[in-house]
Amino acid sequence: MRCRTTFAVSCLLAALAAVGLALAAEPEKTTTDLRFEVAVAKDLVKEARDGRLLLVLGRDDDESEPRKSIGDTGLKAPPLLGVDVQALTANSKIVVDQKAAIFPLAHLAKLPAGVYRAQAVFHANRDLNLPDAPGNLYSDPSPSRSTRPAAGRSSWSCRTASPTRSRPTRRSMSST
Repeated sequence: MRCRTTFAVSCLLAALAAVGLALAAEPEKTTTDLRFEVAVAKDLVKEARDGRLLLVLGRDDDESEPRKSIGDTGLKAPPLLGVDVQALTANSKIVVDQKAAIFPLAHLAKLPAGVYRAQAVFHANRDLNLPDAPGNLYSDPSPSRSTRPAAGRSSWSCRTASPTRSRPTRRSMSST
């Protein structure tokens, strides 16, 4: 009798281990159709420039500009995406999607659905590693927009940007 009980418990443990391994082997979602398009105003850039485009996704309930959080660390920092850009010119359109580097998330597919305000920063000043450094460009924060990464494609456009100065001239930004 004792042998049968030991055998039954062993079978049960083996079955639980097999279920656990099957669940652990399920692939993690690492793809999404979510993408952002940043367009540069035609009169903003005089000559082609190289740099890095940063896109900060601030929560809708935060009234400050999302770019002010660049450099924040920890898991509560707002999502920050970055792509290298070569030869940014007037009328350029840069796509920021799942291929972009992202912090603090592992993948853009892990972005929780919610309402965000996007703000783009084109970091071209290699001497000063600050979002407000002279020569960098930034957009106004976009109007609030809901993302549903699991529900399919969502495309945002940041149409204009302002040169960073001590007193920046602002231009409107629209999202589509």
